[in-house]
Amino acid sequence: MVVTGAVLATGGTALGAVLGGVGGAAIGGACGLLAPVLMDLAVRLAEPPRTRRTEDDARSAAEARGSPFRQGTGILPAPIGLMEHPLRGREAITRDLLAAASERRESLHVVTGMGGVGKTAVAIEVARRFRDEGRRVWWLTANDHTEIETEMLELARALGASRGQVEGARRAERNPMDLVWAVLESVSNWVLVLNNIDDPTVLARSGHQLAEGNGWLRPSSKGFVLVTSRQRDRTIWGGATRVHDLDVVSALAAQEILLDLAPNTSDPEVALTVAARLGFLPLALRLAGMYLADPLTSAKTFREYLDELERHFSELMKDVGGAGREDRRRAVITTWELSLESLTERGLPFARELLGLLACYAPTSPLPLDVLDPAVIAEHGVVPNDTPEQAVRAALRGLVSLGLITISHRSHHADWPHEALTMHPLVAETQRRRTGRALGTADAVRSAAVALFAQATSRLEPKHAGDWPRWLVLAPHVRALLGQLGTSAELTREAIQVSNRVCDALNESGHYSSAHMLSQMSVEACRAALSEENEQVLVCRHLLARSLLNLGKAQAAEQAFRSLLALRRRLLGDDHSHTLATRHGLARALLSDWKLAGAETEFREVLDARRRLLGEDHPHTIATRHYLAWALLRRWELPTAESEFRTVLQARHRLLGDDHPHTLETQHGLAWVLLRKWELPAAEAEWLQVLDKRRAILGEQHPDTLDTRHGLARLLLRRGRLAIATEELHTLLDASRSSLGDQHPHTLDVRHNLARTLLERGAIAEAEHELRTILPARRELLGDSHPHTLATRHALARVAFERGELEDAEAELRRLVHERSAVLGADHPDVLDSRHELARAILARGDRTTAEAEFRAVLQARQRSLGARHPDTIATLRSIELAAGNPRWRRWIRREQ
Repeated sequence: MVVTGAVLATGGTALGAVLGGVGGAAIGGACGLLAPVLMDLAVRLAEPPRTRRTEDDARSAAEARGSPFRQGTGILPAPIGLMEHPLRGREAITRDLLAAASERRESLHVVTGMGGVGKTAVAIEVARRFRDEGRRVWWLTANDHTEIETEMLELARALGASRGQVEGARRAERNPMDLVWAVLESVSNWVLVLNNIDDPTVLARSGHQLAEGNGWLRPSSKGFVLVTSRQRDRTIWGGATRVHDLDVVSALAAQEILLDLAPNTSDPEVALTVAARLGFLPLALRLAGMYLADPLTSAKTFREYLDELERHFSELMKDVGGAGREDRRRAVITTWELSLESLTERGLPFARELLGLLACYAPTSPLPLDVLDPAVIAEHGVVPNDTPEQAVRAALRGLVSLGLITISHRSHHADWPHEALTMHPLVAETQRRRTGRALGTADAVRSAAVALFAQATSRLEPKHAGDWPRWLVLAPHVRALLGQLGTSAELTREAIQVSNRVCDALNESGHYSSAHMLSQMSVEACRAALSEENEQVLVCRHLLARSLLNLGKAQAAEQAFRSLLALRRRLLGDDHSHTLATRHGLARALLSDWKLAGAETEFREVLDARRRLLGEDHPHTIATRHYLAWALLRRWELPTAESEFRTVLQARHRLLGDDHPHTLETQHGLAWVLLRKWELPAAEAEWLQVLDKRRAILGEQHPDTLDTRHGLARLLLRRGRLAIATEELHTLLDASRSSLGDQHPHTLDVRHNLARTLLERGAIAEAEHELRTILPARRELLGDSHPHTLATRHALARVAFERGELEDAEAELRRLVHERSAVLGADHPDVLDSRHELARAILARGDRTTAEAEFRAVLQARQRSLGARHPDTIATLRSIELAAGNPRWRRWIRREQ
């Protein structure tokens, strides 16, 4: 995200000061801002780094766990100080937007159009006019959920939200979107501009559609909300949205744009001819105007420029066919070909190759400048081997001076470079096409692009939380690279090594959807260039299976691990470390799908092999023991599970330290055992210790942190602290939706326990609504016989009982006793819960004898599995007494257990 940091009086001087050296002097004359991308370019280049507050150590802790924490002295000002010239050809839409703001209706406005058509310019002009009317104007450009949350919370703080409220939202104690909009609705006469929102999903609440109006984008009568985007579909934005579609400018406006940008080449008739040749597209007009305004280019008049344009155009006709959008692309190519030629005349002949190199990456995602190591670029033949570093820097400055790339100052992370570059997507897309036709050049450029990222990632560790922000910055560029590898086996192998490490980092940091997307692309890239049995293909497939498991798609993960295991056994043998890793992954998938007998068998066999091959203290051996303990816990073999967790915890304390994430995951597992054993104070102590450390190391939104909070919420439910549990589960549900998505099993678990808590509090209708929403989602994701699906059916049977629908409740509970016994075993506590509720239903319809017999059977089973002093055992004993004839049983039957 680029947020402008100052209102500037003279963009040219600031731009030259930022770049310095070759090209800097030329830029000052090229900064008459009219066309949209030039405005954005100068604003980003001239933006000073933000000053930071040193408010305790919150920022450094947030950076270490991957959450940007940045506060500035100027909160999101719009880039209105660089409007040196009138906005041409957009008078009607500007007038419409200003008039709409005066209506004070609950609405929002979206300016749409193709890339390069001038959406940002319209937004800047409207922002300027609103500011002149005395309104407060804020401006931001969102690339992902994390960045927009950071900036919007900063806005809330500036508008009066307390530090505690903002920090609470960061910790997911309250939904950040709701906090920000509560603050915005408490003030009036403001304007919020969201620029370049080409992916509207970044503004939506997790699990919801943007059109629902409960995300970052909401209609308001207190202020005016303006969005620019390429997305025209009104149904995406919502019914309260007015969509304003931009096309190219008129012939007269295009002529005026050129004359504004290049006033010393005044020949209106020829300017009109140039504008027509460029298709009246503002981006192309801007590039042409900057070229003519640059004193170091060869063409000094519109006539000379038109002659050069015509000379290049016939060649370009061969390269780019079609009409419509292709005509506009041809216009843009023509203008930048002239710009690149001018750089060659300045002694910068490899600027074209550098532009091709930069086009390999994601154009709108900021690329840190320090990734571009001139030595690596020269080593791969993009520039001559003897090219000095200063020359490469000069070429980059030349590309900036002619508007082909943009450099912005970014200060989201103190440990990440403040300067990054972007380019217009239309420039990048077309440059890729042209580079691809020059095969020798394309190979060198792609090889250099991969090598630069191999070097940049070699300094990072996927498992180190402090490096996660850097991995997240690099991830979109690796995805872009994977789409351009072609069939080169060598280049693919090098790129896959990079992408696998990025994928590993995304998984470790809890960005599971991004990891899955990247692993899918890696597998596709491998299969295009390498044989199916190539080890790198197999590694990519393993990472893909792992990402499926992290997404909660256990059945798909099991299939992926099984097919991979067959190959690895055949190619590598049973005892190879990669084969054992795949078996370990398969066992985890079985565990996640509650195929507990199969999971335990796999874990034990892998454990035996790893002990024999690696030793007792090897991290892989210990990891298998950890997951074996989880399998024992789910099979309700609590003493054995506790013993395993304590043994693993002791080893991890010794080998990894108290604060290592693996140590904390074992401590978390031990807390679950203690909860099952009803040792609630001990469980709470373990979880509170784990939570403090996970918050500090992993961050508030990491899935592991949320899992620990969920355990503590379950503990509150067990203790009967229902009001606090309800509040925490509501907050946790929002956080889980934001981090994992609405359909992830962990999110559904939280929602199920929220419904249970509501049921215990007597909120029957609300609980039923939640449960009936969860049930089809669990059936689709987990299957009909999964214990979690059966648990939701059990809760719905309790709802039927509370509503007095005794026959339906009894019939469903009988089915559940049978189905749960088949999956979990007759003495499993979940089965006994269903039997206990079944006895209650029988008692409620008056059959005391049958109910008492059922209660006695449950009592014996609970004494065996839970112990005589467990609260569930005691509850059943009390039920027997009441069923045996206590006259108060009718009151008791309705009371909370």
